[in-house]
Amino acid sequence: MAEIERLGLEGVRSLLSANHLLPAVTGLPVNFREDEATFRSDLAKLPEFVRMLTDIGCTRAATWILPFLQKMTYEEAFEQLRSRTAAICEVLEPFGMRYGLEYVGPQTLRAGKPEFIYNQKGMLELIKATGAKNLGLLLDCFHWYTSHGTVQDLDQLNDDLVVLVHVN
Repeated sequence: MAEIERLGLEGVRSLLSANHLLPAVTGLPVNFREDEATFRSDLAKLPEFVRMLTDIGCTRAATWILPFLQKMTYEEAFEQLRSRTAAICEVLEPFGMRYGLEYVGPQTLRAGKPEFIYNQKGMLELIKATGAKNLGLLLDCFHWYTSHGTVQDLDQLNDDLVVLVHVN
């Protein structure tokens, strides 16, 4: 956001064009991991950010989900993430922006901590629970592998479910 504000939309378009680049994906300036007041404040500013990004041709956003719990039970964390993700998707949808969620697979990151969503099955459950049509998976082959993903897992996916792919 700061770079877009600094350069202006035409400046960003010129920079992309001069380097033969197309905008592909963005993070979002919404801190969904913090308290409700912070989340709501950030969410209120999101439409302007998304308008600017879609104006330059960026149609996808993505983030990752921590694979362990910090302060909540699984059910509480799932519901908070479900409702906040649905709210984000609601803002993105009128702009035609899709949102991808990445699970983080390595067991070493969740060792000794209460586990949260760390594999495709868990992430697809969350995606389905939001009911958002513009929400899907950021599929990272490293995280798929480290979560002991299978070819059968990949067979469950389609273009509507995959927003972005990371190949490591």
